[in-house]
Amino acid sequence: MKKKMITLLALFVGVATQIFAESEIDALKKRISVLENDEPKIEFGAVVEIEYGAVDNADGTDTDDFKLATIELGMVTELDENFDAQLVLLYEEEDAGEPNAEIEVDVAVLGGQTADGKYRFSVGRMYVPFGVYETGAISDPFGLEIGETQDEALLLSANFENGISATIWHANNTDADNAGISVVYTGDNFAVGIDGIDKTNSEEAGNGERGLAVYGSVNIGDWTFIAEQISERDDKKAIGTDTSTAKAAQKATQIEVDLNIDDFSFAVVNNKLTNHEDYDNISSFAVGYILAQNLQLSVEYSIADRIDNTGDDKTTTVQLAYEF
Repeated sequence: MKKKMITLLALFVGVATQIFAESEIDALKKRISVLENDEPKIEFGAVVEIEYGAVDNADGTDTDDFKLATIELGMVTELDENFDAQLVLLYEEEDAGEPNAEIEVDVAVLGGQTADGKYRFSVGRMYVPFGVYETGAISDPFGLEIGETQDEALLLSANFENGISATIWHANNTDADNAGISVVYTGDNFAVGIDGIDKTNSEEAGNGERGLAVYGSVNIGDWTFIAEQISERDDKKAIGTDTSTAKAAQKATQIEVDLNIDDFSFAVVNNKLTNHEDYDNISSFAVGYILAQNLQLSVEYSIADRIDNTGDDKTTTVQLAYEF
């Protein structure tokens, strides 16, 4: 409707040149220009992932299934040069035919920044800056199970000319207050960072453990090298005077090497786990091929070492993913 109104106004200017004085025409043109420039810019994106998985368990039981793994719909609106809004709707099916899977509001954020882009704020539902969880494989790094934290929060960040950025955030909801800090240094082909959080918010972490994330990545030509460690502290164990019992309740260390050659991508990943109830090491090998624009077929083979020394659980995953 707004574009139609602007078009009609422009046409009106064209036919009225003999009626209005020159100054009045210029004023109307300037007004139309302002209306056009003030129109919000909206971008949409989507991800659809369909997966087939086959598991060869150490106890001799085998399973396989197809599932609609992920549907993600995102919208970013640039309200003007200083303010924006983000909305992401997410559907995730953990198990094939999961009856309780439903679409939920994953991210809903209003944000703004100063004219020079140095300082920024964000407020709303978001994944707070704790860990990066970057990977070229199908499966998420195991650190995500420990550290990924979604909260309704207020976030403030600053970007400096020397490549350093710093972020602080605070969440205040009915469950518990939460807060964190993040510092990242970005170079020409690498980035390193450290994040701290008062309470992780993942199922694996038991909802309420202090966490520390340390990560880095380097790009050299077609190669990408990734290292990240996510750990949590169980303060409930630090009761009494013997504070040495306050140790990392869970820890995940990811080492990964990725290679991209034309339409092919390769990933070799190792996740070393501490204090996990089932596994102490998971190794994955993945290859992807771009079938068409925004459409990729990937295959991953994972070996999970069981801590009870009964053998390995082996998983083969095939994924067809479309993203735009």
